[in-house]
Amino acid sequence: MFDYEKVLKETNIEDLNKEITKNPNNDNALYLRGCNLMAQGESKWALANFISTIQARVDFEESLNDFNSAINVNKGNSKYFLYRAFIHNRLENFEEVLDDLDQYVDLEGQQNAFYYEILGNAYYGTDEFDSALDAYSDGLEVDPNNVTILYYRAYTNFYRDYSNYSDALLDLNQLLKLDENHINARYLRARGNLYQHNFDQVISDIDFIEKTKHNLDRHDLYYLMALSYHGMNMFTTALDKLYVCRSIKKKDHDVDRLIEELENHLGFSFGNNEDSLDIEYEEDSSGIEYTEDEDMRMHGMSYIKCPHCGHNGAIDYGDFKICNECEMRWV
Repeated sequence: MFDYEKVLKETNIEDLNKEITKNPNNDNALYLRGCNLMAQGESKWALANFISTIQARVDFEESLNDFNSAINVNKGNSKYFLYRAFIHNRLENFEEVLDDLDQYVDLEGQQNAFYYEILGNAYYGTDEFDSALDAYSDGLEVDPNNVTILYYRAYTNFYRDYSNYSDALLDLNQLLKLDENHINARYLRARGNLYQHNFDQVISDIDFIEKTKHNLDRHDLYYLMALSYHGMNMFTTALDKLYVCRSIKKKDHDVDRLIEELENHLGFSFGNNEDSLDIEYEEDSSGIEYTEDEDMRMHGMSYIKCPHCGHNGAIDYGDFKICNECEMRWV
């Protein structure tokens, strides 16, 4: 496991630049600067968005240059090859990964958990999922509590051609006992539990995530909650979560379809035009047709004034309130 936070604390890029300027053949300084650049790339990679990934690639390419230089100076240090293999993985140079890992084993004489992590990731990158799972399992034989490898094996089981949710959940449950704050693992477990119809566990994990500082897509989180509440037949709560999804992302076919389905099921529709409330008016057994206000009261709804914009056509649904003027939703 590469601990980028520790590396950034323990190495100073300016000091290493000075050392390398004094002696361009200082292979240890080149190696440490390569590690520092790799750590900077990892910290950006962890943000998991397009811009930061591009920025991370720049750091990884600079790091690769330093590892190449260190190896040119000293071809007998096994860790140089191991860390260069990690960089090649990030840059998707998968053949070079395998070559460097072979060099590492020739020099070191044995494999460690980090070796198997890199090997598994290289196999995953070339869609060799069975080989990736074998590598991760070998890594866990060496280090059974390796959180990183547990996550990668769970992820591979989850997203391979046939989704092995049960095995993925076993690894994720073990991982979260070791590190309860692993947000990506909680998110993946929530998705797995959704497919297994463990809806209460989905809600629990997403509630935990929402209490932390995270970089996950909140639209996806609320959509998972909506699907879970729907599965629990808590349709009003599900609809509330879907309205939040719509407020985050205006156009989503799946969200719009489910909103329409639930509004129809609950007997009302919330449109996009001012003061729009489409209700299927019902007649009682005596044949009396009710007015809109009377029908709203029968459905437990009423018009209220929006505290956010002052619009008088906001609607109180009981469990939540919506204003179609400013598009605010609140409870």
